[in-house]
Amino acid sequence: MKEILRVPIDSGIVIKNVTPNSTADNSGLMSYDVIFSINGNQVLTVTDFLSIMSQINPGNIATIIYFRGPERNSVALRLENYQNALTQNGENILSDLDVLSNQELKIGFRLADLDVERKRVVGLDPYQKGVLLIDIEPYSLAEQLGFSLGDIIIEVDKIPVSQKQYIIEAIKDAQVSNTKLLFRVKNKDDDYKLIVLNGSVLTE
Repeated sequence: MKEILRVPIDSGIVIKNVTPNSTADNSGLMSYDVIFSINGNQVLTVTDFLSIMSQINPGNIATIIYFRGPERNSVALRLENYQNALTQNGENILSDLDVLSNQELKIGFRLADLDVERKRVVGLDPYQKGVLLIDIEPYSLAEQLGFSLGDIIIEVDKIPVSQKQYIIEAIKDAQVSNTKLLFRVKNKDDDYKLIVLNGSVLTE
């Protein structure tokens, strides 16, 4: 993920969304900013973030170091209720920079849903459908199969896909049943390719 976000750090937490008119929004924080530290304490995971923020009393200042692309920034937030700033409609708005599903780890790529903001940041057509490859390990199975950074998975076994979780579940099923998956993929040059993944290789 760090390659697509263009950040020079290997760990931290990514802001998935910023609630309008929240403390974070008013301070200038944006979606896809990567928080690196709070009050001098390095933040490696969402759990770290929660632990650190819970120790700061409402009304006190939290100094946050974050990256927006390769640029390092700092912002001082006067906290009101940190829990309200972390959720929107009950959903956590932060995610670990380096957490992968087991299937992504085995294949050597990282996937992301194409929401409106991600399309804007990456420069994709707003009507583009599919799931984006945002990271790929050198010499991995994914690279050997022909996947590349920035590829968009359009279909799996001829079924259009728009959610990462669908692909993860399809890979799980292929692994359990030792069957093959056919990926239809669009690359950065708008060319299409077909990639076959044999589920049996994931059990080796």
